[in-house]
Amino acid sequence: MGARSCVSRLGAELTAQIAVQLENELDESPLKRAHIEDLRDTMRRAGIVVPLTLNDADSGVREHRLDNINGTLYGLDAYPFGFDCARPQHWEPVQTGLQAQHRAVNPHQPLSIPEFQAGAFDPWGPHSPGYDSCRQLTGRAFTQVFNLAALAENVKCVLIAGCTDPAGC
Repeated sequence: MGARSCVSRLGAELTAQIAVQLENELDESPLKRAHIEDLRDTMRRAGIVVPLTLNDADSGVREHRLDNINGTLYGLDAYPFGFDCARPQHWEPVQTGLQAQHRAVNPHQPLSIPEFQAGAFDPWGPHSPGYDSCRQLTGRAFTQVFNLAALAENVKCVLIAGCTDPAGC
């Protein structure tokens, strides 16, 4: 990623960088917090001017620790279906309260959900249900129902495809 322009090459196409995620699901400790702040400062010194984001794996399970690092956009995870690919016909109740949960822990920023049921995994072993079951679990029906529920709560949905190395995507 070019720090001067925040534009990179994705295959043969140029793409604009709209944000940089500093970490993924890093829990809090003084050392880790210092690490995040150092990453933030390094990016800014390098000329990165797009928003810097964080992603909390626990999304409200415990006290939020990383939501107040200046110069970053805090985000939470939401996996309303969990990961039970063995029972793809079993539907959990529609998750509500995302805006209220966000306002309770981070009211000074817009709601960011970097992972909104970003798939499911097929565990290894002889009783593995297979990826077809995972695709059924988080497929079109899930996407339509749960994205509409999020929109009903005034959660704005933006789909972004990303990778860890823009030069190699």
